[in-house]
Amino acid sequence: MDQAGKQRFRCKCCGQSFNENRGTLFYRKRTPEKDITEALAMLADGCGVNSVSRVKGVTADTVVAWQREAGLHAEAVLDVLLGGQEAGPSQVDGLWSFVVHKGSKKNLLETPTEGTFWRTTVLEIATRLRVARGLEKSETEASEQAFRQLQERGNPDAPPPLISDGWGGIDQALIEVYGCVPVYTGRGHPPTLKRPGEGWLYVMIIKHRDSTGRLTSVEHKVVLGDETLALATPGHSTAYVERTHLTMRTHGARLTRKGLQFSKDLLLHRAAAAWDDLVYNVARPLRTLRQRLADEAKRRWWPRTPAMAAGLTDRIWSIGDILRTVPAPV
Repeated sequence: MDQAGKQRFRCKCCGQSFNENRGTLFYRKRTPEKDITEALAMLADGCGVNSVSRVKGVTADTVVAWQREAGLHAEAVLDVLLGGQEAGPSQVDGLWSFVVHKGSKKNLLETPTEGTFWRTTVLEIATRLRVARGLEKSETEASEQAFRQLQERGNPDAPPPLISDGWGGIDQALIEVYGCVPVYTGRGHPPTLKRPGEGWLYVMIIKHRDSTGRLTSVEHKVVLGDETLALATPGHSTAYVERTHLTMRTHGARLTRKGLQFSKDLLLHRAAAAWDDLVYNVARPLRTLRQRLADEAKRRWWPRTPAMAAGLTDRIWSIGDILRTVPAPV
């Protein structure tokens, strides 16, 4: 035990000693673990950096540093948690976000690190699990990034059946990431463009509205794949992914519309997105995923998180559990 009461260990290879916090966000931090955990829990629940700074009695720069480290940690945990997890039928949608340095909003110029950014989310329908995420300047680029992340994790060869709204850039992103150039058969010019693979399924939901904005009809357009198989895919809507985007705006101060807590730094914006995805997947039980308990009289429902519904864990994680998890190298 060291002076802080932490268990110490000694490496058998190099002989160096370290305590039990090695590899976690708490390692070599002077602030008590309880304060760091509560601060990051507040950030995950919609509080702004300045609000957390005032409540916890630390500087805003310290809170920002914790969130940046938590984002890197969350991305590593997500890569291990979702690595090898093949996604089933999923919904895809883009979310508008905003990044600009303080003081430059009035004369905003679109640059690679400032301005409008799109956040694409791939959400598995059955489990509501956020399986991939992309954050780029355009929705097409964000979708490409999300599909590359999906490819690196659980769908290396082909995308899962997908459903999106009427925006038309998903098929281009799919072909760019998963498509292949056909083998040259010796006739005509050699092919140079990528083409979709066999068995792909992608349905686009097109909503038609009248002059007042009222919904009049919904059209299901099969963009890729067999029409019969595509229309037989469950969940012909984008309700789940649109609802998870509302959750993002509710629990993320950086995504609040017409507010002053928008992101000022792109790297921190990405870190906050990764932290939000991990907390949502493992620490937030969803009402639509709960299961009724027939044998227990005092407890009617068993709450479940998306990770529990996907079989990745058997319990609801706390913020402390997330921060103490040391991801193994993939």
